[in-house]
Amino acid sequence: MRLKKDFILKIRFLVIAIVITFFIKLLIRFFSLHSLMLKVKKCATFLLSKNNPTQPINRINAWYKSLNRFLKIKSCFVNSFIKKLIFSSFGHDLVIVCGVKLNKKSKIEGHAWLCHEGRAVFENDENLRGYTESFRL
Repeated sequence: MRLKKDFILKIRFLVIAIVITFFIKLLIRFFSLHSLMLKVKKCATFLLSKNNPTQPINRINAWYKSLNRFLKIKSCFVNSFIKKLIFSSFGHDLVIVCGVKLNKKSKIEGHAWLCHEGRAVFENDENLRGYTESFRL
């Protein structure tokens, strides 16, 4: 029974993740950043209202890492938007934080990461050192 339940959860995750990935890719291609952010926020709010937390965030992140080996999405920005919606569909309210910093060549670098309950998740604090927050979603 436990194996069957776990299998169903993984299939649910896979379907949700693939649909959300195509949804985000479509939004990025055809809409402005502002419009993308509004749609993601609205969709995340809807998903959160329909779902209670069912799985720990680390487990869902491990599933996403496995899937992303196949999808090969390298952009932290795109990954953050996809993960926000996936986690919302499993009842977790994560916040996307986007920040910028100057690198050693005085060029601006951007990075996006997720926060849960005010703390960065899935990121090493060392990696985030030096970034100035631009916006949250």
